[in-house]
Amino acid sequence: MAIPKYVNHIDMNTNEIRNVSLETTGTLPASPFNTQHTVDTSGTSDIFKIYLNGTWNSILLGDSTTGTGLTDIDVTGTPALSKSLAGSVITLNIANADSTNPGLLTSSDYDLLNGATATAGNNTLALRDGSGGIVFTTIQLTSGTISTAPANNTDIVNKQYVDSAVSSGSAAINDFDASGNPDYPAANKGDIYHVTVAGTVGDSAGGGANGEILEVGDMLKAKVNTSGGDQATVGNDWIILQNNIGQASTTVTGYSRFATQAEVNAGVLTDVAVSPATMAASSSGTSTGLIGDGSTTDIVYTHNLNNQYVVVQVYDAATNSKINCGVELTSSTTCTLNFSTAPATNEFRVVVNG
Repeated sequence: MAIPKYVNHIDMNTNEIRNVSLETTGTLPASPFNTQHTVDTSGTSDIFKIYLNGTWNSILLGDSTTGTGLTDIDVTGTPALSKSLAGSVITLNIANADSTNPGLLTSSDYDLLNGATATAGNNTLALRDGSGGIVFTTIQLTSGTISTAPANNTDIVNKQYVDSAVSSGSAAINDFDASGNPDYPAANKGDIYHVTVAGTVGDSAGGGANGEILEVGDMLKAKVNTSGGDQATVGNDWIILQNNIGQASTTVTGYSRFATQAEVNAGVLTDVAVSPATMAASSSGTSTGLIGDGSTTDIVYTHNLNNQYVVVQVYDAATNSKINCGVELTSSTTCTLNFSTAPATNEFRVVVNG
């Protein structure tokens, strides 16, 4: 049966066209006209298409399994996006983002990001503060790179920096010529200066009159970081270590030691100190005893006072009258008493103080 053709427009005047079947084709028309429409059956699903402005546009699809629905949503270029069809409903699915692919931000990830804070907190992401830093209560590093030298007391330093500081010594050691009466140098805490030429330090303007006297071998050590200057300005920033103090005497200031009891008793040395104990022992010793045997005229009396310069008195043992005789201070432990006639047995009493 021949298909009638209409060469004029048909105006249905708002009436319906019922039970109409659209043209189906496995091959789209080669010379389509604008607004031409057809059902393309060339694929796995029948697709309703309309030709608009030089392009075939897919409008609806339909097959025996899925029914009808939209078909112009292409998700092949977005890995995280997929679609599924149930009847006339297309469902879009967005996969969660991972380390490789973009995708949906989960609620737990959102809470983690939204809870980020510049203050140290439990199970939170850290935000930088206004200075670009991050606050940590504690931090544990198994490895890492810290390349800059420390500038503040709280700065972290790397192992290489510490090893270098240890191998080169804890402080700089420099020679110091004090002959020109210089001021204190600028130095870091712990720096040491070894005096190689004697003079003074801390009074360059006054020629050294108000500076600290230095001799060869002395050392200067900085107690704090100091910019240098005279005694009045930075003298308290330094420690002066004397290295050449001589032994003290009655005319020389220096170091000393305590004398032994024998040295105190002898009373000869002038470059040692005397303790209260040795002074008391040397000044409070007394020895007494009876002498005479009827035959000896030069009698040696042992007093053991460890002092050669003692005071010796002889008395008549019966009457306690003082007796004059010859006395020799023989040693620190003995004295010798001289008589023209030998005293009788235990005739005289000897008293030695010293």
